[in-house]
Amino acid sequence: MPSTMITPVLWSTGQSLERLFIENSFPLAELTVPSAFTDGGIDYAAVEDDVIRRGAKLINQDCPSLRYREPLLAFHNIEMHMMSAVFSCALTDSVTHQASKQGVLHSPDYVVAGTSCLLLTQDGKNLIMGVRGQGEDAGKVNAVPSGYVFPPEMQQSRERIVNGHIAGVVRREAEEELGLLAHEIERLKCIGVYKLQQEEQEGDPWYSFTYLGQATCSTEQLLRRHEVSREAYLEAKERNASSETKGELEARSELRELAKTDPTIAPDVWENDALTAALAFDEKDPRVLLDSLSSFMETDGLRASCYGVFSLLFRSQYGREAHDQFLELPGVAENIEQGI
Repeated sequence: MPSTMITPVLWSTGQSLERLFIENSFPLAELTVPSAFTDGGIDYAAVEDDVIRRGAKLINQDCPSLRYREPLLAFHNIEMHMMSAVFSCALTDSVTHQASKQGVLHSPDYVVAGTSCLLLTQDGKNLIMGVRGQGEDAGKVNAVPSGYVFPPEMQQSRERIVNGHIAGVVRREAEEELGLLAHEIERLKCIGVYKLQQEEQEGDPWYSFTYLGQATCSTEQLLRRHEVSREAYLEAKERNASSETKGELEARSELRELAKTDPTIAPDVWENDALTAALAFDEKDPRVLLDSLSSFMETDGLRASCYGVFSLLFRSQYGREAHDQFLELPGVAENIEQGI
């Protein structure tokens, strides 16, 4: 049994514009430390202490200053609302999410969602992919940009209605991971949603809205931006090499500062060691991508989420027959539970 099971739950061939009704509250706070959640923010340390005591294993658990701390959106009964693309949401956090997907906490009514994007090169003949740089998936190939759906600015209102926020998250992630400006992505459309679940831990599922877009800058420019950003990151780490933790913190901080004056610097470049444009693509002929993926998978390991991403791409771009051919590639069918 693979560690993470992927289930495509919705595919689409249209450009959906979702509507989010977001309540300025933390309904999952009762699962951990309610007093840690206030209008002024989240006491992450208190929530971390609570879930670690319960048995959760957090990202960078042994290094509190590098733990993953971020406010996230929680979607209420998400699958019920996918066809309408009108979602009721509230607020949660990355620590609670880590614990729930490990089965330490359970929140069946509210789940977290992320984004994955397959980015076509300027000529439309290749897909840009990332090679993960840190964590348990280090070295594996990943769709870029990708990330979790964070909340928009709520200010003091109790509820806010937002249109098209998830596509905005994709563009924001592209800026942070690739140094790709928001206007440098065109033809961005949602091609579906897939569900992920860590089966062996009986954890709660989470979801990913999957997009297809096309870069307007050249492949050479895109790869060069990542290279320059990564060089700046490694140089900053080297200057602060007296402590691995300090070096990492200072490097990330310096990248953030550099990005303020040069938006083509990717402040989250550390997430991917490299970019590759090795996957061939043809918008009408699925055999081009099938052959390229087959060769690619023989030498490069795919991150689990990629099975969901490509399942939705084949289903929405080429149809069921091509999707069935994708399932016949080595290792694919065992990672995907048929949902659509």
